[in-house]
Amino acid sequence: MDISGGSAAPLFNGREVHWAAALGRGGQSIRIVPELDLVVAVTAGYYQDYSARAFQVQSGIFKDVLRAISSTG
Repeated sequence: MDISGGSAAPLFNGREVHWAAALGRGGQSIRIVPELDLVVAVTAGYYQDYSARAFQVQSGIFKDVLRAISSTG
């Protein structure tokens, strides 16, 4: 598992949010945003795919969730 953390992106309602993440084999990831009380866990099927596209999908799901909850108020 690869641990990332302390990032100040992406934006939530026009402001940066800080988050921590752990990325695992096959597209598995967890991202934690303490200030939003948010945890996004993804269990995907990108086994043996270490391409940029696989990582874009992981990141895209996280950004989609942030967009969805920011538009609800």
